[in-house]
Amino acid sequence: MNGETRKTGAPGAFRRTVIDLVAGTQTTKRHATLPWQEFPMIAPSRVGRSYRHAYHLFTPESSILWRAVAKLDVETDRTDVFDFGPWALGSRVDVRASSQWNRRNDGWLLVETVNNRGPAALEIFDARRVADGPVATATTRTHIPCTFTAIGRRASPKCRLK
Repeated sequence: MNGETRKTGAPGAFRRTVIDLVAGTQTTKRHATLPWQEFPMIAPSRVGRSYRHAYHLFTPESSILWRAVAKLDVETDRTDVFDFGPWALGSRVDVRASSQWNRRNDGWLLVETVNNRGPAALEIFDARRVADGPVATATTRTHIPCTFTAIGRRASPKCRLK
């Protein structure tokens, strides 16, 4: 590539495969396509179980960087998107469920970014309303290691999203 940065022309696609062990069937569906997607994440409590929403980074058409985060509703194919803007690069989405996680998605998304505000930031989203943007941002004085994974614990019963 001679030091060039460019898109390859092979955007990712979100495909969901459901395997029914009882019926012995497998179905695969390709969902709404946003350009150049990162691997989707779901709430850890939903792994291996049915889920409705998945979250991932993607590259808007006008960019070459993963600078936006999306929530995909796998039942309706609707997406809820937030674009960090031209001076940001997202590197991972981590889903943290509240103790009330259910089909309403009560919980948070943690998105690492590198941007023009400092070496790195951890952007915190209300998982129900991604397009509203971060509800909080923690800017660091140093970098966040690539593929940082948050370790969470249950919130107090008094801690609720409004």
